[in-house]
Amino acid sequence: MNTRWTIGLLLGCLGAAGALEIGQPAPSLKLPDQHGKPRDVADSYGRWVALAFYPKDDTPGCTVEAKGFTAELDALAKAGIDVFGISVQDVASKEAFCGKYGLKHALLSDTDKSVSLAYGTLNARGMADRVTVILDPARTVRVIDRQVKVQTHAQDVLKTVQGLRAADAGKELAKLRAEPVSAPGGLAFRLPERWIVKVAGVFESPEDQALSLRFAQAPADNELSTETVCTSCCGAMLPKIKEKVTVAGKDAVRVERLSEDEGSYTAELYWSDGKEIGSLALTGPSAKAAGIARLLAAIASTARSGVG
Repeated sequence: MNTRWTIGLLLGCLGAAGALEIGQPAPSLKLPDQHGKPRDVADSYGRWVALAFYPKDDTPGCTVEAKGFTAELDALAKAGIDVFGISVQDVASKEAFCGKYGLKHALLSDTDKSVSLAYGTLNARGMADRVTVILDPARTVRVIDRQVKVQTHAQDVLKTVQGLRAADAGKELAKLRAEPVSAPGGLAFRLPERWIVKVAGVFESPEDQALSLRFAQAPADNELSTETVCTSCCGAMLPKIKEKVTVAGKDAVRVERLSEDEGSYTAELYWSDGKEIGSLALTGPSAKAAGIARLLAAIASTARSGVG
């Protein structure tokens, strides 16, 4: 392939991919880690995520940054933050890099460059620029950091997430009660502390009665998937978000959708124990869509299994 044509194609693609903006849903990200294990970042639903794109394994700046993340890994995990380093080198390169420096966090191999392209980090040399994208627990893009300081980057990510979490808590996240409430399908969740029971399985915010939360169940007649869930819950409407996630170790599906008149917004989770499908839906005014998504993610992060 002509080199000039290749570079032109890359630059054209970069123009389209570079449109990633703060507030958008995170693009899908499924890549193998340094052990060759497939990793799906949707499994981190309910937790903060730092996607640390970097140019090349075992180079000076990338090594300093990676060693910093490993050194702070316990503190980051305790703060509810999952870290994924991402570059275009292969799994063998990642394995050697980790072995040489004792790296413990996940390094993902983006050999086909599709993820770097989707996140707007791929440059004309065919490598990822040093850019860190921070996703909140609702898998929304909250930070795009193109001015990474490799020496302090792990601590900077921790401080940034702590600031975002505090801002969200003061603005839109209800405090959750200490004791979990059992739900269909073998899960239990901590629900908003001051919300009251309206009818069986339905909770309502005392401050804003337009916000409600509903448990439901149905026989598990079909395999749980985004297609079966969207057929049953969305009808002819096209959901804004539909993806497979993991909740308390269970496969689950999350869906977010506008009402037909676009006046309300619903964020939902579906899971199954093989006998029945349980669901949790949070509905409120469409103007509060971001807060609705974040509150459901916060509730999802408290889920525990083994509860009948």
